[in-house]
Amino acid sequence: MLKQYHNPISGLVFLYAHTGLKEDNDNYVYSISSRIIRPDKSPLQFHSLVRYREFTGRDRYYSNLTKNEVEAAPSPQGVKYQIKSFLKNQSFAFAFSNNSNLLELQRFTGIERIINLSFVSEFFLQHLESHSLQRLWESLFNKKRKRVSFSAEEIVLLSVELVKNISGNELNDQMNPRARALRYYLKKSNTLLGEAFIHITKNHQRYFGDLLTPYSKEDTGDWKSFLEYADPLITISEDETLCRKIPEQEITSRFQEMSNSGKGFKFRPSQVEYAHHVSQALNKSSILCLEAGTGTGKTQGYLVPAMEFLRRNPSKRIVISTYTKSLQDQICHKEIKLTKDIFKIFRDVPVTVLKGKSSYICVEKLDNSFEDEFKGAELLAWMFLVNNVYNYKHADKDSIGGNIKKYLNTNNLLAHLLDTTSAKLGCSSKHSRCPAQIVIAKARNSRLIVTNHHKLSILDR
Repeated sequence: MLKQYHNPISGLVFLYAHTGLKEDNDNYVYSISSRIIRPDKSPLQFHSLVRYREFTGRDRYYSNLTKNEVEAAPSPQGVKYQIKSFLKNQSFAFAFSNNSNLLELQRFTGIERIINLSFVSEFFLQHLESHSLQRLWESLFNKKRKRVSFSAEEIVLLSVELVKNISGNELNDQMNPRARALRYYLKKSNTLLGEAFIHITKNHQRYFGDLLTPYSKEDTGDWKSFLEYADPLITISEDETLCRKIPEQEITSRFQEMSNSGKGFKFRPSQVEYAHHVSQALNKSSILCLEAGTGTGKTQGYLVPAMEFLRRNPSKRIVISTYTKSLQDQICHKEIKLTKDIFKIFRDVPVTVLKGKSSYICVEKLDNSFEDEFKGAELLAWMFLVNNVYNYKHADKDSIGGNIKKYLNTNNLLAHLLDTTSAKLGCSSKHSRCPAQIVIAKARNSRLIVTNHHKLSILDR
């Protein structure tokens, strides 16, 4: 995947094999599926169960198959012959490693080179909070999925959709102008990964039949031209007059409105009582220590009064302090977003997540760390950090996925880059394109700030 590839690409192969943990007559595969997509032609499909007598509860959990189904399946030798005939003359494939052994998949199919889609997902879709198959399915198909288990055919379908999404969205310069830089460095990496995705993006219409034209502009190595700049400081007037108080009935009405929004909320008297305590504390500028049990709805219980208070008092600001970064992201990107979706009157309240500078990459340091000689894993590790900068609103350099570390941290390369490009030290306000400085500027201009306990203690700085 991270080595050179020189053969012409005439079709895309997608594979998935459910594999067990115990060997059964030199076999671990108990379900296998494949799909071949060819330019301007109908796709070819293959699927079969495989006899496997070491089937466990763990395997059933992931596949939703039964022991009887697997034990009654065709022999491994027969299925191997069929899948190798189906994949004849194919030199590489796309496959997820989630709950699947890629080495066994290679051995079973004869395909020597595999592009690991679990890595691809973590590399390109850094805005996702999870890269589990279930979360990817929900994101790509835009619908909820209750089952954790997936058939091999479903995972192949998900594989096709992921590649289609990356070439049609992430690498589409009409949707993402920065795609021009991502494509430039993909090509420069001189890898199978880069070669495949450049080819697919250029031939997106021929493979997937839609009207997208991802390649409308030339690629460029000027990656910094697509960065944001820190906002200029907006003066928030300090109004010393008495705060406009939240009427008690207003809070009850808000939660009744939430329960009627069709967003899955139920009217809970305990949550309303909780919210009333919060609104009273805001009204009186008093200290409140409040404890509530699981399921009370604590987050919305304080968010709704906070947003209502800010709406009524344009000169005031509120800080929400949490213990973990994941909770900060959940509050900002889920809970507050949901609150604003329901209540249009809150949509103009500016909100920012303020994390420590060590959570971000310094653009200037990253630019200085680039070497023209970078190829393969070296260049992709550097490019991953560039994409992390592009996705700074959702991505966090301290929560890098396991597949990224597995493939890009050879000889401690990625760890070294992360250490030397951190914005923790030496990233000043002059670095107006650095995520840390952009976030600080946004926080200065926001009226609702979500931060952590440590940052709260030095917020006045």
